Amino acid sequence: MLEGLIASEGIAVGKALLLHEELRIPDYAIRDSDVKLEMLKFDAALALARDQLVDLKERNKDHETTVKILESQLLILVDPLFVGEVIQKVRSEKRNVEKIVSDVVAEFARTFSSMDNPYLKERAIDVQDVGRRILRSLLGQEIQSLDRLPADTIIVCHMLTPSDVARLDTSRVIGLCCEVGGVSSHAAILARSLMIPALFGVENVTRKVRTGDSIYLDCIHGKLYLEPSALEIDEARELGRQVRANFEKSLEPSTLTPVTRDGIEVTLRANISVPAEISSLTTFGASGIGLFRTEYLFLKSNSLPPQEEQYEAYRKVAAGCLPSPAIIRTLDIGGDKDLPYLGIPPESNPVMGWRSIRYCLQNADIFRSQLRAILRASVTKNVKLLYPMITTPEELLRANEFLDEVRQEFVEKKIPFDENLPVGIMIEVPAAALITDRLAPMVDFLSIGTNDLFQFTMAVDRANQRLSPMFDTINLPILRIIKHVVDQAKKFDVPVSCCGEMASQPAGCLALLGLGLREFSMNVFSIPKIKQLIRSVDLRDVNEIVAEAMGCTTTAEMRARLDAYVEKHG
Repeated sequence: MLEGLIASEGIAVGKALLLHEELRIPDYAIRDSDVKLEMLKFDAALALARDQLVDLKERNKDHETTVKILESQLLILVDPLFVGEVIQKVRSEKRNVEKIVSDVVAEFARTFSSMDNPYLKERAIDVQDVGRRILRSLLGQEIQSLDRLPADTIIVCHMLTPSDVARLDTSRVIGLCCEVGGVSSHAAILARSLMIPALFGVENVTRKVRTGDSIYLDCIHGKLYLEPSALEIDEARELGRQVRANFEKSLEPSTLTPVTRDGIEVTLRANISVPAEISSLTTFGASGIGLFRTEYLFLKSNSLPPQEEQYEAYRKVAAGCLPSPAIIRTLDIGGDKDLPYLGIPPESNPVMGWRSIRYCLQNADIFRSQLRAILRASVTKNVKLLYPMITTPEELLRANEFLDEVRQEFVEKKIPFDENLPVGIMIEVPAAALITDRLAPMVDFLSIGTNDLFQFTMAVDRANQRLSPMFDTINLPILRIIKHVVDQAKKFDVPVSCCGEMASQPAGCLALLGLGLREFSMNVFSIPKIKQLIRSVDLRDVNEIVAEAMGCTTTAEMRARLDAYVEKHG
């Protein structure tokens, strides 16, 4: 039995297909007179790779997420830095073009992999994917076919690329298992959108599995069973039936309002990063968008996105979830989301440094451009504006000064916008939580970001793997802070919600319900199970069990109480 990271939930029992990605790259010196021939070979390989990606785009034209990823790979083929580096090295090093392409791809991939930014780190896979495509063309090797596979195939490989996923026959591929890859990678995003169970980070799986082996992929508990016994296969299939039945059952009331057994209504919204995710809101029963992370628009490019590009994204998001609200958060950059082109200097503690609203307030042009784009999109009357990482009233006042300037500009230029645009702040810094009574009267709504709130309250770096056992948001300090925020907001009749992933965990959602919260936003795939939980509980019982949990001394005791109640209610 092997273990890995769950990139996409589900159960799969089938036969393994091992993808062989090893390429033997020739390495030899060339003469000056050969350089032109090497350049012609390179041009031909780029053209063939381009044709293949365009064909993949056409075959996947109905899947917007796949199209976007393939478009980003097409850009690599015309990237002057990448192409120019290959040309320069062939001329200067006088080596064959296959060797140079291999070296340049490895160099670019290492650069991306070493970055702290999770988004840019994952782009290393795109570079390697495109590089292998070019090399196959140069070497005259065909790409392994993935569109005519046996039924019940589970793909096993060292690394799964977005174009691999795009080539899958999804009627026959029932699971994915890889040695490397993050849960935020393009391949993981595509696997989730296609609802294919996927397990990443399974160490040495390509050495232990061969094509045709029977395997049992458990992407509920993060395990892979090799050559499972008849009993294990029966158990897997039964678990798979239960998972499918529970999921289908959870989708049945997707048009219904989440309401507890004693009639208390709860609102569940989605956290999204790209407009393409809008299409999943109805399927999973989300009541609008509780958090649109605008930094994705900045992370996916090598330069600042122009106002028009931002506006188009915000317009699609707002229009796509009408009449439900779309809460758009201003740029939350810095910390673990570095943008090299912004030139933010290195800091000893970037998570608590020049980031988020602090950066925006000192970069007026960037901030005003984003505010203009959001205001333009607000004509749909369902947009709400959210400032991240507000720590003091002064920061809020200064941010609103920028907003008022843009509003006045629009009035003078007769540009339409929502003059009653609701403005809120995130409570994710303990300092802000402690002065909720000062901040609440200044805003239209509050949103609690539990991830950063935990990090700052507990002095735990959530990116530090050594400290991961400590990262449990169900603990007394956090619950007390959240209770304080909720109580203070009520005094001023200001709505308060939770947009951290704590709400996507059944025990976490239970705790938040017991603390008085009635609005949550989370990743869209978690909404069905949370909706199912809400519809199965009585809020009076929840209040009692949460009060008991908060009377416990240790986090383990608190979690045990809440987990037991969740298990009791399925």
